[in-house]
Amino acid sequence: MLLELFYLTTVMIVISSIGILISITQNRRKGMFFSVEY
Repeated sequence: MLLELFYLTTVMIVISSIGILISITQNRRKGMFFSVEY
């Protein structure tokens, strides 16, 4: 049970960090577009 909770937390952190990186790269190209979408 604890291992599953740790795995879910790790997955959420990875997904959020990927979304932040995508929003940063999109902000450099097209301004504030993807950050509101994510």
